[in-house]
Amino acid sequence: MEACRHELTLSADDFATSTIQVLEQGDSVIGFYALEPLRPEQHELTMLFVDPEYISQGHGRTLLHHAMQQANAAGATSLVIQSDPNAAPFYESRGARKLGERPSASIPGRTLPLLLLPLTGTEEK
Repeated sequence: MEACRHELTLSADDFATSTIQVLEQGDSVIGFYALEPLRPEQHELTMLFVDPEYISQGHGRTLLHHAMQQANAAGATSLVIQSDPNAAPFYESRGARKLGERPSASIPGRTLPLLLLPLTGTEEK
């Protein structure tokens, strides 16, 4: 996690150029996502993070579904997702397919799956 701190830290520019959604429980942030338009028909889910203590409780699904709705409402027909390798099966279970890989910005020599998620609707799977 420490190696990825910079990559997972939102900047003022991120808030100006992206749609940011935070998921809170009580006074704690337990997850968030950042969604950025690439083109009118395609957005990129640049971040989706759930605190490890809250994984497998449906929070990632809730955040992804919300991001899909936001992108769809803006006219996008697909989401590009750079995924952690351990999270790729989650996105694939939602209909994403692998496009290729991108080098990690945090860990030299590591590659991350690059996925495409069609937005044929925003129904939850």
